[in-house]
Amino acid sequence: MSGAKFFKALFCLVVFISGAAFSAEPSFFNGKWEKIEKIGASEKPYSVIDLSLTEDDAGTLKGSYCFATEYGDKIDCSPDGDINITGRVTKNNPKRAIVNFNTFFEARNGVAELVVNDDGSIVWNVVTQPQGGYFFGPNHAVLGKITSEAHSHTGGKLVVTDRAYLYDEPSHLGRHKTYLIKGDYVKLIDVSADLRFWQIEFLKKDGKTIKKWIGCGDIDFCAK
Repeated sequence: MSGAKFFKALFCLVVFISGAAFSAEPSFFNGKWEKIEKIGASEKPYSVIDLSLTEDDAGTLKGSYCFATEYGDKIDCSPDGDINITGRVTKNNPKRAIVNFNTFFEARNGVAELVVNDDGSIVWNVVTQPQGGYFFGPNHAVLGKITSEAHSHTGGKLVVTDRAYLYDEPSHLGRHKTYLIKGDYVKLIDVSADLRFWQIEFLKKDGKTIKKWIGCGDIDFCAK
């Protein structure tokens, strides 16, 4: 190949690669979504579902959900943020994906369709129920996109009491002088054996993190 032909071929290759890069489909499945359901005039949510997803350049999805219902009596979540959703974006529609999911109660191989709406909300639609364990999550739900990290509390819980004391251990005997106030958000880490205390992390305004225990009632997250 002559020098002129070589450089012409190289130029065409660069143009092709650049065009392919700029024509890549946008990612619609990176983010966090949430739906809170209340009944009547009750301020206490009847159910909450949080969904967190990441999408790579190949259209592969992974993530997790956290679902609590019946006023916290039933909780399907991982305090460690374990992944229980995997799947792919469909080739002909970048706003649609098919995913496999497991519950944190040993139910396996569920299939769900996810569709992102024009307003950024996401539709969760179960196609195949998971088998071999316990599943009480919604078969159909529309979750709103959490658009600001400042308002993103997926995987966390809201403090609902005026003064929520923290504990060095999951016992009322280990009460610390530090307390949180109503409206603070905490990240859940672990739950005590008797399900009465949650180990939490709390990010202070100075950037430091507190890691203590809190009573389940202070965050309205008691398993009954």
